[in-house]
Amino acid sequence: MGGRPLFLSNIAARPFRSAGMMAVAAALSFALLSGSVLVMSLNNGAESVEKRLGADLMVVPRGSGYQAEDILIKGEPGAFYMDASVEESLRGVRGVSAISSQFFLATVSDAECCEFPVQLISFDEGTDFTVSPWMRESYGGSVGFGELVVGSEISVSGGKVRLFGSDHPVAARLSASGTGLDTAIFMTSETMRAVAAEAGQRGYLLAAAGGMDSQVSAVLIKAEPGYDPRFIAEDIAMSGLQVDVVMSKSVAAGLAMQMGALIGYIGVFEAMLWILALVVLGALFSVSVNERKREFAVLRMIGASRGGLARLVLSESLAIGLSGAIIGAILAAAFVLPFSGGIGDATGLPYVSPPAARVLEAFALSVLAAAAAGPLTAVWSARRIGRSETHAAFAEGN
Repeated sequence: MGGRPLFLSNIAARPFRSAGMMAVAAALSFALLSGSVLVMSLNNGAESVEKRLGADLMVVPRGSGYQAEDILIKGEPGAFYMDASVEESLRGVRGVSAISSQFFLATVSDAECCEFPVQLISFDEGTDFTVSPWMRESYGGSVGFGELVVGSEISVSGGKVRLFGSDHPVAARLSASGTGLDTAIFMTSETMRAVAAEAGQRGYLLAAAGGMDSQVSAVLIKAEPGYDPRFIAEDIAMSGLQVDVVMSKSVAAGLAMQMGALIGYIGVFEAMLWILALVVLGALFSVSVNERKREFAVLRMIGASRGGLARLVLSESLAIGLSGAIIGAILAAAFVLPFSGGIGDATGLPYVSPPAARVLEAFALSVLAAAAAGPLTAVWSARRIGRSETHAAFAEGN
């Protein structure tokens, strides 16, 4: 055997059965790691939504509430406008601590920077309390004329983004949030006017591009410390303004409900798969031990102890389970992690991949959990060997 341990020789002597057992462990490990990464990513996305919305309330034109949520959550570009005087009216509402407006330029379907429609959003850096704190994570300066702040999924070439034939320097790239804002481009109002003018010169007809001085798309509100944003929303509803109010906590709560159901299904699926793996591996080990009674009897006759035979079976099960678990986890990492963006799009929920350290931790736990299934199912078979008598086992082997 060239010094190879007996349990490895036994595994090699039964390649098809060993491969089948490894496949079961690999499938279990694949599902455990994939599910763990998915759950962590969804949880990260939920936390990111509440953090990145920044404002307690978003006030938009009447009938645009759901469209505003789609922009924030799904990244579906939209454009809606209301008179800029709404911002001044909202300043007098009780409980309002800070207020800032944004302007959404009509969807850009061929921005030359991306393979998907892009939402252009102008913000007032002097009053803004949503984009600026996010931007400060990677950039300490201010945003100058012509400069852009881009979401994490916007393609940047040479530090610039091309819009309507003109290159614009990128002042900052925002960290991934798992929200629709990852596909948005932010800029100052002055830059937005210049971009709209360039678009018009090139024949692009952008909705409301000429009304930037008198219109806004959304007014963001931060509540005073300790003041319930719901009371502000009620006061706005009774003010007679033709607006919808989107509450960040309500958006986050709705997402949490959707994610909770999905995470629950993932947990049930993984539990059922683990039980199924135990049953299948247990049956395979039981059949294997029954077929090898004569082999075990011979080993007993030449001096092997009952405990030694039990350890032999457990060593085989651990080697098979560990090998399969590692293979499954590697496959999961290879197929799940590179396509996290597609997975997020498929779920339609905010999806933020976990950091490498968390993935490695999940990798190790998944391997251990899947590898443990083999020895756990082999314990009963190993105890049967320990109780069997040599001459009886030898007779049964014949």
